[in-house]
Amino acid sequence: MPTIRDVAALAGVSITTVSRVINGKSSQIPISEATRDRILAAIQTLGYEPNVMAKGLAGRRSHAIGLVMYDLVHITHPNFSQIAHGIATALSDCSYDLMLLPIKGKLPQKSSKPVSMASYYKQRRVDGLIVAAQEASVESILELHAIGCPFVLLGTYLPGKDVPCVRVDAQGGIAQAVTHLVGLGHRRIGFINGPVGFRINDDMAVGYRQVLEPLGLYDPALLVSSDFTPKATRERAHQLLAMPDRPTAILAADDLMAAEVVQVAREVGLSVPDNLSVVGYADLPVARTLSPTLTTVRIPISESGRLAAEMLLQLLDGAKPEVACITLPAELVVRQSTSAPP
Repeated sequence: MPTIRDVAALAGVSITTVSRVINGKSSQIPISEATRDRILAAIQTLGYEPNVMAKGLAGRRSHAIGLVMYDLVHITHPNFSQIAHGIATALSDCSYDLMLLPIKGKLPQKSSKPVSMASYYKQRRVDGLIVAAQEASVESILELHAIGCPFVLLGTYLPGKDVPCVRVDAQGGIAQAVTHLVGLGHRRIGFINGPVGFRINDDMAVGYRQVLEPLGLYDPALLVSSDFTPKATRERAHQLLAMPDRPTAILAADDLMAAEVVQVAREVGLSVPDNLSVVGYADLPVARTLSPTLTTVRIPISESGRLAAEMLLQLLDGAKPEVACITLPAELVVRQSTSAPP
């Protein structure tokens, strides 16, 4: 059965442009007559039939997509602007608005209380959700599935569940970073990870261990958790650097955390990278402005937002994405903050 993706490919346009023509929204953002004719011809050639139930709901649509995050404080994180840019790119030629939807809940290690997101959809405030909150519980995500809410997970996934998602290969990215440090000669490598129970951070821990364990270099005392705040990160950095056999390299689960590690190293009289190598994750702007510039794992943040929005638009059109979960590659970027151990 042909899908909206097939129509877009044959007509040489985006999925959102096809959706606008099908749903009669092309007058809001003008589409040329030639483009419209190509789309209609592609629909006829392929025999594409838009989902009848999805179109039946169109009259009750809010024409808004919700971006779920833990709280509005997350808007200040550099990741957010890149995610929002990617989503906005996908929505630029369609009639959907983007709403920011903060949720309140507890970190997994402190409470198992589910974070509810279903009310946003039940109240018809949004037509679908992009869930970018690591704090969202499995129960709350499955509730969305149960009530028929179109949604896509961004930056996380549910193992063994057929749930739409876009994520980065965090395990592979961290493994690249650890392999780089081992190749430089480091044998004591600390890792300041995020909270235990967050899927992406659990995957990072797996990537860290999978490189060190076969080499006999894994020491559980060198793997510590943080809540991403500067205060907690600094405490973990001091904890690692105060060890009698301190690490000669420290990997952090976020570039902002890595910047705090560099500062702590200076405060205790260690030079980066001469006395301590430091590696971050994400390749945020701070990685390029920090002195020394930060070796980090680059992840396609903006692209992940764009792909998540495109996947959700397909679901809203009644189409099933060709791939349930998209995993994007991570890439090690070597700069000045890593060198051979002292």
